[in-house]
Amino acid sequence: MIITDIKEADIYQVLEIYRPYITDTRITFEYEAPDLETFTERVRHYTEQFPWLVAKDGKKVRGYSYASVYRGRLAYQWDCELSVYVDRDCRGQGIGKRLYTKLLEILTRQGYYNAYGVIALPNENSVRLHENLGFKLEGVQKNSGFKAGKWVDVAFYTKALRTFDTPLKAPVPYPELLKDHPFK
Repeated sequence: MIITDIKEADIYQVLEIYRPYITDTRITFEYEAPDLETFTERVRHYTEQFPWLVAKDGKKVRGYSYASVYRGRLAYQWDCELSVYVDRDCRGQGIGKRLYTKLLEILTRQGYYNAYGVIALPNENSVRLHENLGFKLEGVQKNSGFKAGKWVDVAFYTKALRTFDTPLKAPVPYPELLKDHPFK
């Protein structure tokens, strides 16, 4: 299993991993799976600033993780929100932990200070992953989203990535970081 940057050729497999989370769970609050073109544009947009990683077993994508904007206001630019999804047939093999560990390493190098995990409850696997990686529960928003006929609570987990000094500059966009520090 290798962890690498997403390639355009991986996007279809990534969407197929994501699709059952949309259609069969309350883990994501999307109601309908995006089409491939829309999802490809989403990946392109996110990767202008953030890493989007895939775990591959040969040519088969087994999981993925990415970061995105936490909140839109400028004062939040040192924060990011993380997501991770693992193929249903591959859960419990440590893929999510490997993806998140590498993602956190890159985000730290980019200059981010806080990483947030936003978890629709119940989701024991995601809670355990975040807690095992040192995230702390900040709170739970009750009845935060409505999906599949039920109100869903959302837990907010946070992890500090560095000492809270005065930032000298905004986080480096991921493609720019790759120019000086190739992915390893």
